[in-house]
Amino acid sequence: MNREFVDKMIQAKQMEMEAIRCLLPEPVRGHMDVISREFKDMARDMAKEVVFSCCTGSEKSGGQETEHRTSKVDIE
Repeated sequence: MNREFVDKMIQAKQMEMEAIRCLLPEPVRGHMDVISREFKDMARDMAKEVVFSCCTGSEKSGGQETEHRTSKVDIE
């Protein structure tokens, strides 16, 4: 993706959040700040996990892979 496009999209979303924040009552703004920080932390953690799994080449899987066996069947 084009770096300039990504930068502009991020700036647009930041301006959108600022505009919404201005419309909210003061007590709610504090909650929005906390939610915003938590979301940024979560996104950072997810990005680190993706980079780590791509660099190590490992994927987390929920279960073990089982070997599938087939046998020939004669139909008469």
